Amino acid sequence: MKTILILGNNDGGLYRFRRELIETLLTKEYKVFISTPYGDYIPELEKMGCEYKELDYNRLGKNPLKEITLLFSYHKIIKECKCDLVLLYTIKPTLYAGIVCRVKKIPYIVTITGLSQALSVAKIIRKLCFMIYRFVLRHADCVFFQNKTNMDLFAEENAIKENACLIPGSGVNLNENKYEEYSEDDKFRILYVGRITRIKGITELLDAIDILKKCHKNLVFEFVGECDEHYEKQIKQLHEEKKIVYYGVSKNPHENMRKAQAVIMPSYGEGMSNVLLEAAACGRPILASDVPGCREIVLDGVTGFSFSPHKADSIIDAVEKLIFLTKEKREKMGKMGREHVERTFSREIIINKYMEEIQKVLGR
Repeated sequence: MKTILILGNNDGGLYRFRRELIETLLTKEYKVFISTPYGDYIPELEKMGCEYKELDYNRLGKNPLKEITLLFSYHKIIKECKCDLVLLYTIKPTLYAGIVCRVKKIPYIVTITGLSQALSVAKIIRKLCFMIYRFVLRHADCVFFQNKTNMDLFAEENAIKENACLIPGSGVNLNENKYEEYSEDDKFRILYVGRITRIKGITELLDAIDILKKCHKNLVFEFVGECDEHYEKQIKQLHEEKKIVYYGVSKNPHENMRKAQAVIMPSYGEGMSNVLLEAAACGRPILASDVPGCREIVLDGVTGFSFSPHKADSIIDAVEKLIFLTKEKREKMGKMGREHVERTFSREIIINKYMEEIQKVLGR
């Protein structure tokens, strides 16, 4: 039985976006280990048949001593699992576990899921990151990119060879994220789902909300997701003042999307926005930054509206374009969005590509 270790920065991401791939691996009788910081989804992954390897780290941490400790933790886990193949997702697992895999000559496949955090750091740290990326990625068995802009950037940095492959994000489960009939009442709900953090464009979104709420009394902005410490006080205050509605973390954001009239993503950059894919699958118009990982999903004026990143006034313009449309036109946008993801972003496409590469590496 071949052994595959899957590393990511959180259990929720593995369960929500990689579950079908994991199910396929288990069905084909691969032994699957997973390792992320412990979270609510670990028991669910264990029930599926995965074995969990404990790992404790802060995905946003920058303490040099703890970062070195993380490198040795990955070395220990990889050694214990006796891996035939390692699948790496997100920045830290790729950089640190990738070093271990290359040095120990263990086959590994990397997925670049997004770069906004890596590109927003100080210039010297960014340079160091790309030095490690070159060391790791040039020797990976395959490097999956979720958008062409990121792939081109790594090519310019001489960090990849002919082992790079472009895929349409993590894909979306079209059965679980089913189309929902579009409805409206006296409130117009715009939903944000995701981490409440700077690189997701939250500062500009909150500035835009402050202006929009003064002009459009029926607008309700709802937030679902983990809140970074920097925004905790502000989000709590806005919620108490009833300027926004904050639900916290949800295991079922589809239910929030079903009740919303639109979904917004003001991010500075994505690999491929899973939130927008799920929103479009649900049949909701989407409002999103014109950046890699969002622009592929939003067909401007057809499935929603794009706006400039970092600009609150551009967010305001996009929101007003949408709310001034008739209900019938908004409903049509949602239906066009569903058709778009059905054609291009089905998760089956992603699973087939991963299995092709995995079987190529493991000879099955």
